[in-house]
Amino acid sequence: MKKIVTALFAALIAAPAGAADAGGYFALNVANGAPSIPAPAGGAFAQKSATTYGVALGYQMDKFWAVEAQYTGLGAVGDAAGNQAKGRAANFSMVGSLPLGEGLGIYGKVGLSSSKIDGNPAMGVAGGSRTGMSYGVGVQFDLAAVATLRAGWDRYPVTTHSAAGVRQYGNADLLGATLLVRF
Repeated sequence: MKKIVTALFAALIAAPAGAADAGGYFALNVANGAPSIPAPAGGAFAQKSATTYGVALGYQMDKFWAVEAQYTGLGAVGDAAGNQAKGRAANFSMVGSLPLGEGLGIYGKVGLSSSKIDGNPAMGVAGGSRTGMSYGVGVQFDLAAVATLRAGWDRYPVTTHSAAGVRQYGNADLLGATLLVRF
């Protein structure tokens, strides 16, 4: 999968830019989120969110479309004893933007995500990995000619295994802010 994502990203960067709004960008993300995985034996997790951080590299093809490769944390769940199960994801997305006015716009993104939850035997949670569709929506504001601030919600697919080895599917929802810097 890494080879496919790398090849697609390289092909899009090598494509000729047809608009003045085209070019690469780097992004830093801070969000709050948690994977929605079931607690063992019908119990409940004491903690269901954590601050996450992510980085992205993208290419804006024109003022409406971009492609983006991202690596991000997915938050954590924890028990009363302080044990945690954390998640992370690598993602490749197509991003669509719609300008609403001077420097203000909305965006949506759809992509392919490969996520991993690190299990914690002390919590009765076995880890797992899952590849599937990710998506998100939000608003964006141009701070300067080279910087944009986004506020948005993203969803990533996750999975774990029960103590009996049964695969359990869920999602990780992140709500956060992203700073894009164009180069």
